[in-house]
Amino acid sequence: MAAVRTSSEIGFNRVAIVAVLFLNHFNKRVRLALHQMDLLKVMVINRLYGGGSAHQGLSVRDAHAAKVTAINAGRAG
Repeated sequence: MAAVRTSSEIGFNRVAIVAVLFLNHFNKRVRLALHQMDLLKVMVINRLYGGGSAHQGLSVRDAHAAKVTAINAGRAG
């Protein structure tokens, strides 16, 4: 025989389900915001301190002060 559930038990279950849905949505939004902030941090660090294969260890100012040449300059085509 199934136990009879009171209206307060049913109401508590509904509140619990709504709470789980809210926390799931809130967790997703916080995770997305943290990923965006991490991406912004990486972009600012790369912008301020240079890097990448085009600079090859030079500062951004020194790398852009030199004359720009093509990678295959001087090769016979």
